Amino acid sequence: MMIDLSGKTALVTGGGQGLGRAIALVLARQGADVAIGDIDLGNAEESAALIRDSGRRAMALKLDVSSRSGAKQAVDQIVDEWGAIDILVNNAGVVSARARDGESVPTEEEWEFVLGVNLNGVVNCTDAVLPHMSSARYGKIINIAS
Repeated sequence: MMIDLSGKTALVTGGGQGLGRAIALVLARQGADVAIGDIDLGNAEESAALIRDSGRRAMALKLDVSSRSGAKQAVDQIVDEWGAIDILVNNAGVVSARARDGESVPTEEEWEFVLGVNLNGVVNCTDAVLPHMSSARYGKIINIAS
């Protein structure tokens, strides 16, 4: 299903690879300009290059979604350069509850890391875009979880 997203701007967190990259490419094919936020700037740049090759504007941002100030800085950069942010896809996520030495319960540090990205990341990025979307009286937020 094709949707006309011409003139819209999107931020895809965790867009440097996998599902996030695929989502970013679909948004671009449908006409959106896409900012790729990822903890790995190299991966974000690769995704952005693929989008630019399709003729859309793309921006690669090093983004640690677990950082409230980092999320705000990324969103402010998008708005400063493109004038708006219309779509947020909260896609960044991690799994770190792995067994060690027969232990199946994650450590406290692992839980803090997982919650920092998977929970706080969604809150941080959503809080960062809300003022812009509210003033524009438009915005779409998509949350992905597993």
